[in-house]
Amino acid sequence: MPVSWPEMIMLLCIPMACGAILTAGPAPSPREYDVRIPVNATVTLAGTLSLPMGDGPHPAVILLAGGAPDDRDASIGDFAPFRIMAAALVRRGVAVLRFDDRGVGGSTGEIPWHYPLTELATDVTAAIRFLRQRERIDPQRIGLCGHCLGALLAARAAEEAAPIRFLVLLTPPATTGAEQWLAYRRLSESGKGKSGPEIEQALEVDRRFIAAIAQGADPQPFRQEMRTILQREYENRPEPALQGAGSFEDYFNGSDWAGLLSFGPTPFGRSNFAYDPAPAYRRVTVPTLVLLGGADTAIPPAIHQPLLERAFDRPGSSPADIRLIPGATHYFTTTMAASGMAFVPDFLHSVTDWICRQAGLPNTVTPDNR
Repeated sequence: MPVSWPEMIMLLCIPMACGAILTAGPAPSPREYDVRIPVNATVTLAGTLSLPMGDGPHPAVILLAGGAPDDRDASIGDFAPFRIMAAALVRRGVAVLRFDDRGVGGSTGEIPWHYPLTELATDVTAAIRFLRQRERIDPQRIGLCGHCLGALLAARAAEEAAPIRFLVLLTPPATTGAEQWLAYRRLSESGKGKSGPEIEQALEVDRRFIAAIAQGADPQPFRQEMRTILQREYENRPEPALQGAGSFEDYFNGSDWAGLLSFGPTPFGRSNFAYDPAPAYRRVTVPTLVLLGGADTAIPPAIHQPLLERAFDRPGSSPADIRLIPGATHYFTTTMAASGMAFVPDFLHSVTDWICRQAGLPNTVTPDNR
């Protein structure tokens, strides 16, 4: 609940290093501040820094979203998972930084699809640098918590020896983006009742498309091929499926292929399809928590968990703590419906307890942070 906090006025007067600006804006708690994080000459990220009570220095975690593009709360309809996680962590004594993706909300630049993964990784290092220069943050107790794409970027930062204490990877992919897409497509087409040959025909088109755009080829010839296949599918749907159906253009625009044609040829799409995260995971040396959802269809645990266990079996370092949360979706909710989303019961406790242990905090909510 919003309450006044006298120190807010003092913080407004403190100049931030590296051009970062700390300003007070409408906030749901007395310890939340609008911040600006400079990345380069054209990109500045707008975010929220949430601080526990007390002068600190506090341990901190940076939340990294995985939807691309996402706002700072990783919002899905009325569900704001990062806002909920930030509140839970602050109550336990952990500061939290979260920010809008490039081109979203108050952040400058184009949306993430316009950049390769290597460029987006610089946002993570800029956020770490920002926190390390805050007087109320302990620079030796900063961690990263990333979801899906955010997990890839967090692992890249850790691999590159960024000064962090721990990693939390939520539904991290263990294969290339191309392999993720093909696994998703097989599941999606099977769910529509397609036959084996029909599924293989669709996947063969996808493979050729991904290989072509990797070489910079024009995707337009594939658009016509995809439209021809979907036109035949549209015209041959069973009678019940025709009731309430829209036009073919509606059918095509709602298809996986329409999404692939939009996303695939972008700098982000091409780099994501090619990127294999396993080598980065093997080079991570800090304590790592990996959480997977038992009902996740985007990163199916049956495929990714064995690969993650192999990648994180690191010589000279303790294995990652890899856990499966039964019944949890890709967002660790009980449902993927836009309304009524909420975390499964075990999720917040699993994350906050583990982070508090890594940060050396008691496993309870302190009176000052209630």
